[in-house]
Amino acid sequence: MPSRETQMTFIQGNVAYVSCNLPPDSQPPPTVHFFHNGTLVENSDKYKQIHRPGENRVMLLIYPFKEGDEGVYTCRFRNPVTGEEMRSPETVRLGRSVSTRPVSETILLPLAPEDNATHLASNRQIHVREGDNVTLFCVMQASPPPQTRTYCHATEDNNFLVDDKFGEFTMSFASPLTLFPHPSPTVADM
Repeated sequence: MPSRETQMTFIQGNVAYVSCNLPPDSQPPPTVHFFHNGTLVENSDKYKQIHRPGENRVMLLIYPFKEGDEGVYTCRFRNPVTGEEMRSPETVRLGRSVSTRPVSETILLPLAPEDNATHLASNRQIHVREGDNVTLFCVMQASPPPQTRTYCHATEDNNFLVDDKFGEFTMSFASPLTLFPHPSPTVADM
């Protein structure tokens, strides 16, 4: 399979990302390993792997993006049952820009994936089955780097996990009560 290289540039100090398309119809879902200039990217506070609902790809988030993070990123898939490994034909070359002046915010990845979105960028919706775990995040860049805050209905619920560093919001075991914790008024209540 021929290799495809994509080039992307991120502003230093912001969140950068690399995405890797999963093999079609892979069952069970593979374990994904990312490599930077041929070296395995180890799990650490700097990196986070995300698989968004409704997408057939895994993303590696990098924060803060710095000079040493530039270079070529690739990924490999490993079948957890058979141990068979496969290299992705995708290669991403990340570059860094340094800004000495303020740069206004740009949304690089919206909160919900495009294929689940309505036609209005400000009104994205995803459809979730009851019991699913849901991870939402967005990637923005600016100079100075923007701070992302994620919250849900100002509720105290241990089904929600918020990671402001990566701009991520995770909800475990979705149900009507976790999605809408406060009942809406009905005609009988008025």
